[in-house]
Amino acid sequence: MNHTKYVDFSGKIIMLGFGSIGQAVLPLLFRHIDVKPEKVTIYSADEDTDGIAAKYGVIFKAEPVTPENFEALLDPLGEKDLLLNLSVDVSSLALISYCWRRGILYLDTCIEPWPGRYTDPSQPLSQRSNYKLREEVLAFRMDKRNGPTAIVTQGANPGMASIFVKQALINMAKDAELRIEKPACYEDWAAIAKALDIKCIHIAERDTQFSMQRKKRNEFVNTWSIEGFVSEGMQPAELGWGTHERHWPADAERHGYGCDAAIYLTRPGTATKVRSWTPLEGSYHGFLITHSESISIADHLTFRETGM
Repeated sequence: MNHTKYVDFSGKIIMLGFGSIGQAVLPLLFRHIDVKPEKVTIYSADEDTDGIAAKYGVIFKAEPVTPENFEALLDPLGEKDLLLNLSVDVSSLALISYCWRRGILYLDTCIEPWPGRYTDPSQPLSQRSNYKLREEVLAFRMDKRNGPTAIVTQGANPGMASIFVKQALINMAKDAELRIEKPACYEDWAAIAKALDIKCIHIAERDTQFSMQRKKRNEFVNTWSIEGFVSEGMQPAELGWGTHERHWPADAERHGYGCDAAIYLTRPGTATKVRSWTPLEGSYHGFLITHSESISIADHLTFRETGM
C-alpha cells in the first residue's frame, strides 16, 4: 500500500521503550515519516523477542534507562533530532530538561517519574499524584516558550482526547455564532470555554476488547500497559474540581499549590468505584484511573476522566 509521507526527517530518532505502544508506533514512523532505519535507535528494558525491530532494520539495544545512564544514552542526539519517549518509570521532566538544553525535539504519551515515586510511603499523597507531576512540567516551561518543542501526554487519553476537546470547542463556538480568532495558546482555549459557559468536561472510557484465549486462574490480563495500570491504580484517586463545585467528598484533600484545579482522595484509584456513562454502553460502574490532563481550559472548569 502507498501511504502518505508527511515529513522528510533527516535527523536521528531515539525511542525509549518498546512495549505494546512502541511496537505499534515503529511501523507508523516509516509509514508516514521519510526517515532512514539506521538513524532510528530503540532502548528497551526487554529484548525484542518478536523480532519487530530487526524486521524494520533499526538499531535495538536492550538496556534499561536509569537516572545514572540516560544522558549518556541520549548523547548521540543533537539539535533538531527527536526523542520519542514511550517508556514507563523514566522521568519525563528529566528528559524534557535535557532535550531543551540540547535543542532536541521531544514527544511522550504520559508524564512519568523515576521508579518508586508513585508508591513511596515517605512522600505525602499529593507529591505522588499526577497533578504534582503535571505542575512540575508546567513550572519548567514558564520561561521557555522559545526553544525546542516538547509535546507531553500525547497518548490516547489524554492526547487524542485533548485534540477532540479542542475541535469540539471550535465546533461549539461556530454553532453558537461566536466570533473567535484561531487559538494560539492555552489562554485562548480557556477564553473559548468561558464564553461557552462550559463548567465540566467528562471523558469516560469503557474498554470492550476481549481475547479468544481464556484467562488462566490467577492470571492478570490487561489491554494496555500493565505497569501503567498498576502504578496509576496505586496512586491516590484524583479528580478535576472546579470553583463552581459545592459537594465535597468526605476523604478529599486540596493540593494547596499550582493551579488548584484538582483534588485527591486519601485512597487509591483501584479502591474508588465511580458511576459513569458512554454513548454506546449507557450508565455503568468502573474504577477511577488517573491520567495527566494535557490541556488547561479554564480556572473554573472541571475535567474528569473515568475508565473501566
